Amino acid sequence: METILLIGITIVATIWIIRKENKKLKNTYRLHRANKTFIEECVRLLKYEKYGYYKLTGMKYKCLKEADYGIHHGYAIAERYNQYDKAIIIKKKDNGKIIACVENEGSRQLYDFIIQNEGKVHALYYIWKYSKNRIYGCAYIKDRDEH
Repeated sequence: METILLIGITIVATIWIIRKENKKLKNTYRLHRANKTFIEECVRLLKYEKYGYYKLTGMKYKCLKEADYGIHHGYAIAERYNQYDKAIIIKKKDNGKIIACVENEGSRQLYDFIIQNEGKVHALYYIWKYSKNRIYGCAYIKDRDEH
């Protein structure tokens, strides 16, 4: 009787572990598929050598919905009237929602370029969740006119 109970517990535990690992594998596959799409889009943009790579911050304060994650086209907009710093925000192209801010480090030249281009330039950005409370983001933003 104890042997049958032990075998039953072992089978249930094995099935539970296999299902858990399959779920992790599906999440990893989804992330890799999104990364591949993002890389393909970036290669297309970088052919013209007018886009630079920038890290994004502040996503956890923007009340992002599931539809805001992933790869999207949008705009990098210079905040002209920010009294604290020369900030650049990323807005989603289809609905104008503010998604993130460009990390301040190294963005001074980008800010000046955006101001010269009527305060708004094209951006391709990628926002993803990692773990439970970690949100990451990066963007390729048009930051020059010449090759």
